[in-house]
Amino acid sequence: MPKRSKKNIKTKKLFLNFILFVLLFVFVITFSSFIKAAASNISENKAISELENKISEIEDKNIKIEEMINLYSYETSKEEVARKDLNLKKDGEKVVVISDNDFEIVFNKKLESEELNEINNLSKWFKYFFE
Repeated sequence: MPKRSKKNIKTKKLFLNFILFVLLFVFVITFSSFIKAAASNISENKAISELENKISEIEDKNIKIEEMINLYSYETSKEEVARKDLNLKKDGEKVVVISDNDFEIVFNKKLESEELNEINNLSKWFKYFFE
């Protein structure tokens, strides 16, 4: 009978070692899947936060654009843009040119280019070479 008990003890040890190995294997697989899930969760959260930042930037731009649309929809702002950006004026307005702290009022004078168009061709060549 002692021989059987030694065999029983060996088989029990082998069986326990096998169960321990299987449990360890299951634990490693479970732990690795948990790590993969946590890593994917972190990357998804990072992507979500980046998208939320882009959304907030786009919303800010939309608000600024709406403000500009509201500002430029009025007639006075259209006139202001025409004067400042396009150098236009209303009929009957006088243009004031400011340069080097000298003030000069210009009353619809002809430009030099218009004056040159009125001069004949021979005079233009003479001015070109001799003046």
